[in-house]
Amino acid sequence: MSNKKQLVIYLLICLPVTWLLCYIANNLNDGEIITPKANALSFIYCMMPAIIAFICAVISKEGIGSLNITPKLKGNVKIYVTTILVALLISILDAPLIMCIFFKDVAWVNPDISAAMMVFQIMITIAMGCVQFFVLMGEEIGWMGFVFPKLEKICGMNLAIVFTGIIRGLWHMVMLIENENFAKDFIVLILTNIFGGCLLVLLTKKSGSVVPASVFHALTNSLPGVMYSFIIINPIMYEKYENTITYVSYIPYVIIMLICFIILNKKSKEK
Repeated sequence: MSNKKQLVIYLLICLPVTWLLCYIANNLNDGEIITPKANALSFIYCMMPAIIAFICAVISKEGIGSLNITPKLKGNVKIYVTTILVALLISILDAPLIMCIFFKDVAWVNPDISAAMMVFQIMITIAMGCVQFFVLMGEEIGWMGFVFPKLEKICGMNLAIVFTGIIRGLWHMVMLIENENFAKDFIVLILTNIFGGCLLVLLTKKSGSVVPASVFHALTNSLPGVMYSFIIINPIMYEKYENTITYVSYIPYVIIMLICFIILNKKSKEK
């Protein structure tokens, strides 16, 4: 079975099924309260990229090993350390720190936060990160283990990064469907997935595994919450500067991703 045919089959199954499950899960919630049934369905649809990738790998006889799901720690310890450090850097340079430095009338560090509370929040975040890691492996097995390698063989690395980012954005689209600013949020989602793909591809290529990409994804999903727990936000002033804060907070992220893009292309030319 050709790479194009596998991708078409994959997308025709993965995207609609995920959208349907997400829609059902949202309707099972009781207002803002997430029900156990909705939680279970959410876990299933998060795993859909991996489930469909496993099925395609078996049917095509490429085997599950082609998805690069094993950690491959030998000789790659530096990659894992770098993954954690870059995730920490991006999370620290997220909106909370930007607000505290450049928009001091919007947010400031909570003076009443204790050392014990900080340790507790960090421990909670580590626990959440571990749970998210296994869930987000479901995404990265699909995107970095199946979709990107197929696209790279079809259209080359750079276009594969762009198309994979678009596919990831489309997959997440249904989660934004009730947002008032759906069009703007969707465009931002696509762009962040394209830029973020530069680092995820670099980590996957360097390590020969989707695990570092999953670690990075889990950390950057959970760590900013710790930052927010340490600050106080003035809601009135935040609303006034919300768009500016959002755009400014993306600057470090974009710079880091462009560096990854340059490294990827440099390595590609050397080969």
